[in-house]
Amino acid sequence: MYQSLPARGYVHGSVSHAAGQYVAGIHHTNGIEGFWLHFKRGIVSTHVSISPQHMQKYVDEFGFRYNMRKDPAGMFKTMIKKL
Repeated sequence: MYQSLPARGYVHGSVSHAAGQYVAGIHHTNGIEGFWLHFKRGIVSTHVSISPQHMQKYVDEFGFRYNMRKDPAGMFKTMIKKL
């Protein structure tokens, strides 16, 4: 999957945790690790559990929340525009 990212305009880098590497220039895993922490905490505190058939909907919801976390007013405005 990662090999197709450059054709779509994305730059992909990697780090090797097994080799004790956590940052390679601008490449690191802090963003995705922060997202999954946010997602798991949100499921436990908000939904208690989720069904596998609706997993993508939950990931989409929490992706939106995570991306808008620094702008709660903007989050509200964006949600209202979608109604």
